[in-house]
This record gives sequence, structure tokens and C-alpha cells, in this order.
Amino acid sequence: MLVIGKIRRIMDCFSPASPSLTLQQIREGSRLPHTTCLRLLSSLVREGFLQRDGRRYRPGFRLLYWSAAVTSGLGLLTKARPLLEDLRDRTGETAYLQVRDGLRRTCVDLAETRHPIVRLVHVGKVMPVTVGSAGKVFLAYGPALLNEVLRRRIPAYTPKTITDPAHLRREIEAVRARGLAVSFEEREPGAASISAPVFDQTGEVVAAIGIAGPAERFRIADLDAWGREVRSAAKRLSSLMGYVGSPDDVRDASNPRAREGTLQ
Repeated sequence: MLVIGKIRRIMDCFSPASPSLTLQQIREGSRLPHTTCLRLLSSLVREGFLQRDGRRYRPGFRLLYWSAAVTSGLGLLTKARPLLEDLRDRTGETAYLQVRDGLRRTCVDLAETRHPIVRLVHVGKVMPVTVGSAGKVFLAYGPALLNEVLRRRIPAYTPKTITDPAHLRREIEAVRARGLAVSFEEREPGAASISAPVFDQTGEVVAAIGIAGPAERFRIADLDAWGREVRSAAKRLSSLMGYVGSPDDVRDASNPRAREGTLQ
């Protein structure tokens, strides 16, 4: 019980106003001895309660998975649920909502396809931001994140993973220009996805919404129509989150030809 109490003191240091803290800030906030605080932080990172990014710590998204029963009735997830189900019904494919933390992204909700053949996606699944359509969305609307990724070696998950920095930059510019990202077998063989950004009231991207399924079902003839459905869902969810601008304005500012409406 003493250990649990100390962990509680550490976790209570974090808040919406202070989502990222240094060891010194946590030690001062928890009033724990330096060695005790450091030891507990290492354990919390190892078990997924916290995530370390350089010298700073932040709550890990594994907590979101464990607390799904609570958070499912709140905020972003509540607003997204009917839109995910509608997007699933309109496209026939699994619709998902993902959020980002550092260099990773996590699936926080989904509406599963009714097809007997599905791609393995589940709430709580953690994936890198360097691959996949949702990852491209976060890179497209996070210049600092993109620069950080481009400074690192980009790992290859399949032969189709984009590992060349110049190629990835061009791809991300195209995603921002059209407000939509498409991925074919970049993270997992046989998998495809389409994602679009969700903005909050400040104009920041808080999530990516999209669809995923076997690449063989993502036919070229369907991509434009499915892309419009994904973009529509993203726009509706952004509006529910208080966004008063237009994702179309963002695309047009980046590329005057983006209105041509093709995914190619």
C-alpha cells in the first residue's frame, strides 16, 4: 500500500495543464526522495503507465486502454463513436480513431467491419508515426514532429515502407495538400488504410479518423469515394470538437490544385 501511495503521488503530478514533466518537477510535486522517485519512474515507464521522451515524462497511452470503460463516455470518444459507425457502414471497412503521443500513435476506438476477413486492429494498439495513413496525418500537421522523424533513421516494416527522407517529405507534403492520407502495405503486408485529420477548437490536430482493411478490398475505383467519406467524417468530428475553420482552407493554402479531388 505504501508503494501504491507513492505511485499515486507521482501520477497526481500530471494534469491537462502539465502533461509533460521533468524528473525534478515530479520529485518536487510528489515530495519523494530522488532515488525513490527515479526508481518508481523507471518501473512506471517499463509497465506502460508513463512514457519517457528525452528528459520528460508523460502519461502513457496504455492508461487509455485500461480506462476505456470510463473514457468511452467522455469528450472525443463520445463524439466520435456514431461517426465511426456511420463511416464503417458507408465504406464497409473498419473505421478507427487514433491519437498521437510522441513518436507513437494509438487506436482509441473503432467500429469493426462486418466482413468475415479483417485486418487486426484493436483498441489500445500502439503503432509508429513513421508509417501508415494515420501516421502520415500526424506528420503532415506536425512540422516539428516531421523534422524529428526526418533526423532519425526510418525503419522499414515492409518493402513498401517509405524510408528515404526526401521521398517521405514529398509524401507528407502531398498529404497536407489534399487533407487525406492513403497507405498500401507500408506497415503490414496486405493492409491498406485511409485517414484524415481531426482538428480541435484551437486548430490543432488531436486525432486521425479513417478506415482500414485488406489491400485487396481497397480498389482504385473506390478510393475517391471512400476518401470523401473519410474526409467528411473528419470534418464533422472537427466541428463537434469546436473547430470553426475548414480543412479545405488548409489544403488550398498549401496547394491551389488540391480541389481537383483525386487521391493519385
